[in-house]
Amino acid sequence: MKIQYYLFAALLSLCACTKNDLDEVVLDGKGCIKRVTNAPGPGDHEIRKSEQATAVRLFQQNALSLSDLRFTQFIEEDLVVEGITNHHVHVKAARFANGLPFLLNRAIYNFRNGKYVHRSDNDFIAAADTKPALTLAQVRALFFQEFVDYNKQSTSYKAEDFKDKCLTAELGYYTLRGNETPIRTILAWHVKPKGEEYPEAVINDSDGTTIYFFDGSWTSMPR
Repeated sequence: MKIQYYLFAALLSLCACTKNDLDEVVLDGKGCIKRVTNAPGPGDHEIRKSEQATAVRLFQQNALSLSDLRFTQFIEEDLVVEGITNHHVHVKAARFANGLPFLLNRAIYNFRNGKYVHRSDNDFIAAADTKPALTLAQVRALFFQEFVDYNKQSTSYKAEDFKDKCLTAELGYYTLRGNETPIRTILAWHVKPKGEEYPEAVINDSDGTTIYFFDGSWTSMPR
């Protein structure tokens, strides 16, 4: 009788072990995920002091707000058009609102001969509420759900290889742009494996939908 009992127990144990760990990750977000703030805050500029001084002067001369900006790139050049030389300055900046970054977004401010000409992005109103609806475990589960779907199309990266790795998740704003829908800004999560650039995803905090999943390959464009 004891032999039959042990055989039955062993069989149950074997059946339990057949469940893939990846299934648990997809279902309940099992594993490591940490909320991070990847970028410095506004004012912690990434350009040289001399470039920063020029950028600040141009912004002030043209009555442009410097609040909630972090300069990330500075380009200065002279362009000759029809024999006339014009001095151009292009300042790329990360934008913030309510202490949160605009994810995957950099605005480029263009100046010609000291005058403000154009900005590459528009002003979008960010929601005042900064409290996320999703838990980190839910964010991890949603990331791997999308990862598994991605593997049905491509195997440049395999979800199975990342199931035991820690993810980082940054909360911020993301601007939705549609051909037939109004432009709006939402709370979202930027998620990727810790220490890696790809694969990365942007997940809508309000409904859990994946806005963007990208493996870094030009042959596999973002969704």
